[in-house]
Amino acid sequence: MSTLLDPRFKKQGFRSPFNADDGLHALENELAALKKVSPLDPPTPTEKESDCQQPLFEFVVKNISTLGRTNRVDAIVELQQYMRAAHSPQQTDPLKFWKGAPDDSLLKTTAERLFCVQASSTESERSFSKTGQIISARRASLKAKNVDILSFLNKNMWISNYSINE
Repeated sequence: MSTLLDPRFKKQGFRSPFNADDGLHALENELAALKKVSPLDPPTPTEKESDCQQPLFEFVVKNISTLGRTNRVDAIVELQQYMRAAHSPQQTDPLKFWKGAPDDSLLKTTAERLFCVQASSTESERSFSKTGQIISARRASLKAKNVDILSFLNKNMWISNYSINE
């Protein structure tokens, strides 16, 4: 998702178009989860609109108020507008690019979260320590792929046990 949110790369930062599409769907889901949509409030007619055209205006306002707006549709629209915009020059700093985006932008909120730097290294230190416990003298010949799998399972089993017990 970070590559998609980098205004210099977007989908062209991927070697495989399938990976870009998967990332786009993940980003779309992320944006839809962030979006909080309230139903459209129909505008109140002004004095000028209270003349003979009011019945037509009321009909249009009623139709507009019944339009369905969903989180996913709003997220897709914002994402498509961003993807269709021109790429930024290579010298562009992605953080400065998103700092200049409108504050109500879901993409800006997501980019700020994804481009942030961890405040401390405790989680990575904890992972290194656990991996050191997994690779013991008896398991010294484990392949890197298997160590990754064991570390992943160990971390996720701890999280699921922790959440179940609370």
